[in-house]
Amino acid sequence: MAALSSFMFHGQQASAVDRLSSVSKETKWTYLIANSLTFSSHINSAIRLSKPDNQTLMLWLERLISGSQCARIYVENLQLSHVQLAGITALCLAYGVELHNVSTSPLTASSIS
Repeated sequence: MAALSSFMFHGQQASAVDRLSSVSKETKWTYLIANSLTFSSHINSAIRLSKPDNQTLMLWLERLISGSQCARIYVENLQLSHVQLAGITALCLAYGVELHNVSTSPLTASSIS
């Protein structure tokens, strides 16, 4: 089973499933950036992208967050340095975007819902 861990935001704690089904950010996009995970059901306004190398991933995260069209991003096995995490956290707070790390292991489920 995949484990979700939230890096941030908004003071309220809710499960990833609750966040995906939330109507408050329905008009904005939800992204899943992963190589071995997929959404287990159709989710409106959701896009799955293949995970690139870490340098490209950082550029994508910065652009997705600052584009003002994104509500939340799920990234498979996200690994950030302290400096990168501070920068991405500041962007997420400024643009109201949630960032979630989806940790997997070789024997995990291959989807989140």
